[in-house]
Amino acid sequence: MAVVIGFIGAALVAVLAWRLGALDAGGAVAAFGAGGIIFGFGGLGPSAALLAFFLTGSFLSSLSARPGEAPLLRKEELAGGYARNWRQVVANGFVPTVAMLAARFVPVHSMLLLDAFYGSIAAMCADSWGTEIGTRFGGRVYDAITGRVLERGLSGGVSIAGLAASAGGAALIALIAAIPLPVLAGGAPLRQNPGTIAAIFLAGLLGSVSDSILGSTVQAKYRDPETGSLCEVSRPAKTGTRHQKPLYGYKQINNNVVNFVASAIGALIVVVILASR
Repeated sequence: MAVVIGFIGAALVAVLAWRLGALDAGGAVAAFGAGGIIFGFGGLGPSAALLAFFLTGSFLSSLSARPGEAPLLRKEELAGGYARNWRQVVANGFVPTVAMLAARFVPVHSMLLLDAFYGSIAAMCADSWGTEIGTRFGGRVYDAITGRVLERGLSGGVSIAGLAASAGGAALIALIAAIPLPVLAGGAPLRQNPGTIAAIFLAGLLGSVSDSILGSTVQAKYRDPETGSLCEVSRPAKTGTRHQKPLYGYKQINNNVVNFVASAIGALIVVVILASR
């Protein structure tokens, strides 16, 4: 029964997000699948974490640029619209969904896998907060590796405001994990110890930082033929011409790949920390 209710709830959220323009049709279908598994098998705790990530990220994405400034060049715009598509949903949702399924069906390691779920969500929330707040309200943005000044909104950049926001996003998920809510399809309330909460927070923050490092080192960057500025999607100078080769990074590694890896790093950090205790 809990699983059925979870999928009904996921359907309602996905349809609402589609109607509001936060997801396109493909993204809504992918969100329904991932959300149904997490809502249905996870219970209130993981459901609250997933909703906190999605709702706060969607809200921050909807904010405009600072007064007097031109609209920001956002990753979603580069990919062809503000609404998240199925690739973006899968990139963010695959690791926590698999962690939740494993926690449900591998009971001997259910607690560790549940904490890996929270670590993955914390990394995504930290990255989302850092990107959206850092690009809108931060000062200069610097390359995470080279330290050179970057255009705001371009992957691989860090700022003081962005790092502070990342810490806030990771802390939000860690705090939700600390609330003794029923988990794993209506099981007994879970009470996390302070060490586990600290591990989830650290995993979220380091996962966000790893996203910036990967964005700086291996994610593909191109030169916009019209504006001359850096961008993250190949833009041929004329219709019918071949796509550009990246100036930096590898063409196979785009923002979705980086987000997937960062979420996996968040989960892995939690597992390494807690399994070694």
